[in-house]
Amino acid sequence: MTHFRIKNQFRGTTSFDGIELAHSDSIHRGSNPVRWVEMSLYLTESGIYVLDRVGMSLVYHKYDSDCDRGVRTAKNKLPEGAMPCYICRPESERRGETWVSRAPFVDMEEERHEVAECPTAEKILEALVTTRKKGAVGQPFLSLPAKRLLELAAESDAGIARVTQESERKIS
Repeated sequence: MTHFRIKNQFRGTTSFDGIELAHSDSIHRGSNPVRWVEMSLYLTESGIYVLDRVGMSLVYHKYDSDCDRGVRTAKNKLPEGAMPCYICRPESERRGETWVSRAPFVDMEEERHEVAECPTAEKILEALVTTRKKGAVGQPFLSLPAKRLLELAAESDAGIARVTQESERKIS
């Protein structure tokens, strides 16, 4: 067993001993997105599933803009590949492949960790299902990264394999 410490946006840090069952993300081969999601699924020593979903971003905003996103960051602390927001359009200039802010500070979007602790594989499936609004009725679905996460986890976990097979008939 490995000891894991996962940043949790709402509760500080989640710590446990266990194994990582799977990892998936929304990055397509050859793409270079400015926003993406990463997901990891763990099984603790006590049999609890832990789902870590992380919203990732390289987008920065004009400091204190109407976008109301990100945290104050000095322009020299921006990560490699940072991109200006196309809505608030912070004053920036392109230097080769890199964007550089002209303002001393910007609002940089941060990683958003959302951790779910689930006692059963069924609860993991529930945590991953999203409802897409179509008219007045929502359509449940699994995102491609969520499907891939479950496929990979099913290779080593019988509970995930079972609920994945059962759900294929219900969720597209």
